Amino acid sequence: YLIKAMPGHIELDIVGQPYDFRYYGLLKELARGKKVNFFHNLSDKEIVEKFATASIFVSPVVYRNELFNLVLVEGMASGCAVITSNVGGLPEIVVDGKTGFLVPPEDSDALRKKIEYLIDNPDVAFQMGEAGRKRAEEMFTWDLVARRCLKAYGCKKEDAIR
Repeated sequence: YLIKAMPGHIELDIVGQPYDFRYYGLLKELARGKKVNFFHNLSDKEIVEKFATASIFVSPVVYRNELFNLVLVEGMASGCAVITSNVGGLPEIVVDGKTGFLVPPEDSDALRKKIEYLIDNPDVAFQMGEAGRKRAEEMFTWDLVARRCLKAYGCKKEDAIR
């Protein structure tokens, strides 16, 4: 959906391992004639650099019961405006219109419109990126998540340490 959504003049970097080579072949075919780059076997440092140089992070989730998307939080923590699908628990991560955009799943046209909007409005993308970074720091650090889990289970901090 993302490759299909990409306007021809905008560059897309896809980072990750191709675990299914038939699917990877399909992605390469869909990318033909577009500015799409595939990156595999990157070090952690190189992945951080990709986040740092990105203006937008897009995670078009198709699984409708997605509970949490860690890489989405990593994009937000890196200061990227984010675009993701309005499924499962993802609206609890992304504040639509503030830290990024939520779009209907499997909707390339909606993805394209939001990508183009953010590219055409870099000041908005920057503001969303800053708001996303702040939200990630206030809501999704490991320490904060662990504390919320302990509270949900009715544990006191000293009980969890034992």
